[in-house]
Amino acid sequence: MVSMYGKFGRLDDARRVFDEMPVKNAVSWNALVGAHGAAGDWQGAERVSHAMPARNISWWNSEIVRKARLGDVADAERIFRDMPERDAVSWNSLIGGYVKVGMHNRALEVYQEMQKNGIEPTELTIVSTLGACAEKVDIDMGRSIHNYLESKGITADGYVGNALVDMYAKCGRLELAKQVFDSMLIRDVTCWNTMIVGLSVHGHSHDALEIFDSMKIEPDHVTFMGVLTACSYSGLLNEGRAYFKRMIEDYRIVPTVKHYGCMIDMLCRYGKAHEAYQMIKDMPVKASPVLWNMVFAACRVHGHINLVRKALDELHQLMPGDDGVIITMSNVYAEAKRWDDVDHLRMKVI
Repeated sequence: MVSMYGKFGRLDDARRVFDEMPVKNAVSWNALVGAHGAAGDWQGAERVSHAMPARNISWWNSEIVRKARLGDVADAERIFRDMPERDAVSWNSLIGGYVKVGMHNRALEVYQEMQKNGIEPTELTIVSTLGACAEKVDIDMGRSIHNYLESKGITADGYVGNALVDMYAKCGRLELAKQVFDSMLIRDVTCWNTMIVGLSVHGHSHDALEIFDSMKIEPDHVTFMGVLTACSYSGLLNEGRAYFKRMIEDYRIVPTVKHYGCMIDMLCRYGKAHEAYQMIKDMPVKASPVLWNMVFAACRVHGHINLVRKALDELHQLMPGDDGVIITMSNVYAEAKRWDDVDHLRMKVI
């Protein structure tokens, strides 16, 4: 009851239930700490934590998690080192904390220390550590973890399988990512997305699209980011248009700025600046300067001087104090020998 009230932000009720308990043990105290944490009351959680009369391993682990969630990994490690005893949860909490704040080297060091202490890693340990390997592009550590799983007869499915596919893909070992992917008995949309995006960003566009076409489950917005990236990288403009249309009409997925950005990049890259311009104008969300700069650059490369001016006007509205936009436009007119336009623009920055 204490935990439930905390999840709904009803701390007064959580405290009332706690106060009415005839006997309060470490579990009930931890529940009250957790209730404050779940409600976002970290100061209250700390007050209750320090008021506990007895501290078991669950209390210590909760403190590591609480500090890690706040991003205070130095304090989390201090608590970890002060513990009279540690279990796998203790190690997982610290490793996960370091991964969360992007300190992947330190996460891997703690994992290696865990191994030296003879603590058996859990699924959560493996997933967190593989995530650190992926971000650090540490293929050697990633392979050693995979070898460990195989030596223990642990099947690469679920979260572990997804983490392995992600690690191999980010390390550029796509053949190994595909081996793990093919061996998985159960693949959720995250797994499919990881494989599709991994192939796309490494230039294996046709393979990525083959994977997409073989999907057995409903794709999501991330899936289509991978698909559109694959089309953009390989110049599959017609296919990109078709997939974008399917995303909206067949799967009822509302495009985000990122989807539009991918399409506009593709159109600009392959000389369709007018189409890109119209797509930005028709977007239901406000375009960023980045998108208009794409159109601006494409117009300059392909000589669409009149469209350059329209893109300039849009950029100037978004960045009214940026004289660099006007200077760039002036240079474009100079390249086209439109000297009257050059003089007109340069007067604006004098």
